[in-house]
Amino acid sequence: CSVPGGGDGPSGALVCSLGKICYHGISKEHPVLEAILPHRQGDPKNNTMIVSHALHKQRGMFFFLLCTERGDLLKVELNWSEETVSEVRVKYLDTLPYAASAMCVLRTGFLFAASEFGNHRFYQFQGVGDDNDPAGGLSISTVANGDTGKRLQFVPRGTPENLLVMDTLKSLAPMLALQTDDFCGESETQIAVACGRGTASSLNLLRRGFAVQEMAVSELPASPIAVFTIKENRTDEYDQYIVVGFQNATLVLRIGETVEEVTESGFLGDVATILAVLLGDDAIVQVHANGIRLVRRNSAVMEWKPPAGTEITAATSNPIQIAIALSSGDLVYFELDSESGNLDEVEKLDGVFSSGGGSEQSTDGARPCLAFSRPAVGRSRGLFLAISDGASNTARLLAIQSDGSLQSAAVQALPGPVSSLAMLLVGSDQPVLLVGLQNGILLRLKLDVMSGQITDKRTRFLSPRPVRLHRVNVAGVETCFALSTSVWVLHPQSWGRTTLSPLCSFAVDMATSFCSEQVPEGFVTVHKSALRILSLEDPEMIGQAALDDAAPGAVFNTTQMPLPCTPRRLLNMKAPESPSSGLVVTIESDQRTSKHAVGPGAHTGSMPLGKWASTIRLASMNRNDIENSSEGVQDEDESPSAVTLDKIELEDNECALAGCVVTFNDRPGELFLCVSVAKHLLIDSTSPPDRRIKPEKPATGELRLYVLNQEPRKLNLVHVTSIEKPCVALETFHGRILAGIGDSLRLYELGKKRLLKKTEYKGAVPTLLNCIASIGDRIFVGDVQESVTLLQYKASENRLMVVADDTVPRWMTSLCILDYQTVAGADKFGNVFALRIPVELSESLDSDPTGGRLLEAGASAPNKFFAEACFHVGSIVNTLAKVSLGGNSDVILYSTIGGAIGALTPIAFQSDVELVQQLELSLRDNRAPLCGRDHLNYRSYYYPVRNVIDGDLVELFATLVPSKQKELAEVLDRSVPEVFRKIEDLRESIL
Repeated sequence: CSVPGGGDGPSGALVCSLGKICYHGISKEHPVLEAILPHRQGDPKNNTMIVSHALHKQRGMFFFLLCTERGDLLKVELNWSEETVSEVRVKYLDTLPYAASAMCVLRTGFLFAASEFGNHRFYQFQGVGDDNDPAGGLSISTVANGDTGKRLQFVPRGTPENLLVMDTLKSLAPMLALQTDDFCGESETQIAVACGRGTASSLNLLRRGFAVQEMAVSELPASPIAVFTIKENRTDEYDQYIVVGFQNATLVLRIGETVEEVTESGFLGDVATILAVLLGDDAIVQVHANGIRLVRRNSAVMEWKPPAGTEITAATSNPIQIAIALSSGDLVYFELDSESGNLDEVEKLDGVFSSGGGSEQSTDGARPCLAFSRPAVGRSRGLFLAISDGASNTARLLAIQSDGSLQSAAVQALPGPVSSLAMLLVGSDQPVLLVGLQNGILLRLKLDVMSGQITDKRTRFLSPRPVRLHRVNVAGVETCFALSTSVWVLHPQSWGRTTLSPLCSFAVDMATSFCSEQVPEGFVTVHKSALRILSLEDPEMIGQAALDDAAPGAVFNTTQMPLPCTPRRLLNMKAPESPSSGLVVTIESDQRTSKHAVGPGAHTGSMPLGKWASTIRLASMNRNDIENSSEGVQDEDESPSAVTLDKIELEDNECALAGCVVTFNDRPGELFLCVSVAKHLLIDSTSPPDRRIKPEKPATGELRLYVLNQEPRKLNLVHVTSIEKPCVALETFHGRILAGIGDSLRLYELGKKRLLKKTEYKGAVPTLLNCIASIGDRIFVGDVQESVTLLQYKASENRLMVVADDTVPRWMTSLCILDYQTVAGADKFGNVFALRIPVELSESLDSDPTGGRLLEAGASAPNKFFAEACFHVGSIVNTLAKVSLGGNSDVILYSTIGGAIGALTPIAFQSDVELVQQLELSLRDNRAPLCGRDHLNYRSYYYPVRNVIDGDLVELFATLVPSKQKELAEVLDRSVPEVFRKIEDLRESIL
């Protein structure tokens, strides 16, 4: 740490080492002052390690903050005069939840602590500590090599007393394991991740979409056909009424501290309300089948009646315009006169709706659909009106002229009948027409502001059910809800784009905006006869998504279940090819830890090496299990994301390392869990090599087999199989178990009293086998430092044979099968790669595993992989999985220890590859990284990048100014919308 100089301090440097801190003056004659770092009560006195520091300096004073590897904050002050320091004082200040890898103290009295593992936090200083603090921990320096001076132990605080948390930036680091499935039974894929370290660990469930919370729910007398919220005056901050339309009645609810029914609102209660809206400043309009009713406070009610023998079948509006469809097939357009306040009929178009427009003419129930654009900034009226008869496969766009007349601007052919229309303004004046079809397709049509011509068309299939569109203001952002089997939110993004994100909500039939004093940023939804008032758990997510160019990462919400120990493995407790039951198994373990330890900071590091706290936990993420969580063994600090059904705590000299879920051939109806347990395992990774503690006895292992009991759902021990070494990799294989023990690969089968070893290949890998993946009779195994080896199992001979290995040493962390010839892998240096054997060799291996070459003892494999792809991610990748997240194709999902989740998606067509590759090359020159690092060198940090295009870089095309976007698009011989369309296609192929 550099000490301020000049008039602000004595200059010099503070040097932190293991257990102590030394001050070195700027002058050679200045003595070195040494202070022993305060330490936790019960810990060795010289074992404190500093991981980060920060300087706070004001006029006439300064001090340092030091953070230890366990999150303890120490305050360092110097007693000095001119360039002479007489004393170094080190004082315990507070304890952070996680060790800070970097800190910054602001002059305004705030502290930002960035954590390598865990959430980042922004604090406000409530104090800076004093010498009379009962927590203790004061250490005063002496001359180096003299007396040790005064030093004290301290008791860490569970909650900081000198720091107040102002904000938290969530982080999933360290992310240690990942699984994907429909754990919650929502017909969509969720991501379960095991994160954290020690007592800060958690089991997290990631759902794509905006999370909502229910503020109120009420049962209605019947199922409504429409719902609206309106204000009494345009200047009002909150909504005044909720208007619910039924088949033959209208219910009006007044919004206050409670929601109550009112009868003197000016609305007709014995008609079905088609539309309720506030026009102008204070004109409330009710549209029903027999007319339009305009109500003003302290003014006469005005009504408009349709021609005799006709009814109003559909209506739409914006703040000054209304358009209605009549059962005769006519369209009538109204505007609000700004001077008189009357609703004037501006134009009537006869026979616009060819099928009639009334339900009596439409045997399939199709009704006309209409949608206005709201007035852009600086304009008095909306520019366009979209219409469709609901039966034909077309939609028309009418341009509204300056005199109020309607002229046809465009006709769009559609892949099905229209079920709903809506129009949004993105940015300041970019209209986007949304078309929901009966066959479940949603179309987004970008319109030219001047001509109304369609400049960009986007299509997305949502579900087989018709799509219903409702404009809803959420957190001050105009959005559109697309309702089908699930709820989707179309929200704006930067540069005039829109993004479709799911809403993690209840089933919804219709929706509208809602704003009250109690719920300022909510919305109303109706499903059957239930009316709910909902709000986003984090309303700022909509606004952030509108500005965030990395949109896919902004629409995941996370719930978690705290865990007491570090999760090492996460297993999906289900049979292969079967639907998920929502059950997962976590394997947790921490060294130097007691399972009985309690209190802040006492959980880890308080026991000698070789002592472990290890747990095998069966948890459920199914909603029914969470609601009935009292049936299981539930920890007090669990959140609603999951519930513990059973947990098995191991002895203090045992550590669970790996596991797999298997269904044995002899017992096909039962689900088993095999767990590898190490005994007497001692890991000393912090001491210098010459001072490392050696174990008293060599570590051994066990394979413990549990069976899942259904009622109640618990894990019952079947038997234990002793092995000579710890096993760090397990995998199911044709109703058997593959185990990696040291450098050997074994195949086990179910026995009555233990697992039966069927075959073994000794020396399958050079060093340590740490990951296994299989497909058919081929087994891919990863070595801790020697890449991937392919083995083949010959069932007729009951033996394993090595048939191929890699030519490049790679320190493996994970494997994932892509197809019969290809495997994806990741190493500890942040590289993701794909290895393949030639198709000709693959075909020959089915008849001759050696590929026509004899394998001599001690020789390398007879065949070699070739690298199909390679890409440097930049962080240690610990999980790879081939999954489908609801997009157009399977993707390779990976998680990093830094808390990131990424996806690699295949590009099917060579023309798309060339386009995106050329765009990547252009962006390397035109969008330099923030820190100036060369992009190509970074992605080729260890091995040359091969056959992988950096999607993160391609997404930055949206951050360029429009002129630069146009320039790059011309180089690609494409238009800017075409480039955006291709980027969105790649994104939607993932999500």
